[in-house]
Amino acid sequence: MSLYLVVANQTALSAELMQALLTKAALEPGTEFLLIVPATPVEHFITHEEGKARQIAVRRAGVALNHLTKAGVPIICAHVGGSSPITAIDEAISEHRSEYAGIIVCTFPPGMSRWLEPDLMSRLEAAFHLPITHVIAIHGYPMGTGAPPG
Repeated sequence: MSLYLVVANQTALSAELMQALLTKAALEPGTEFLLIVPATPVEHFITHEEGKARQIAVRRAGVALNHLTKAGVPIICAHVGGSSPITAIDEAISEHRSEYAGIIVCTFPPGMSRWLEPDLMSRLEAAFHLPITHVIAIHGYPMGTGAPPG
């Protein structure tokens, strides 16, 4: 059995992330996922949302957990993390690093994503010594809905 840490915020409900997780679970039977939603500052969002960063992250974590579970993704829980992907990952794995088989980070495409600092994925790999999978989401909400779930 493998456990993967999944890091997403505005892309947590994306079709691309859901498909990547379903594919990983199909290729590695017994795989489970733990979702971390960083409390990204609202001024870094691609689309405007009402509320404070932590409130939005809590809401998004709950909606994403429900959405992914209904889709058949073996997700065990969702938590809110620190304000950046690196901080959120560090908080999530600091005591249990050996339990994770890898980290899956879902962002918007380069140029849109405010998370994609120079060499973020290689920096994550070097910092956490785990394989990093980067999923790029075109929309942050399920395809065909036209807007984030309310």
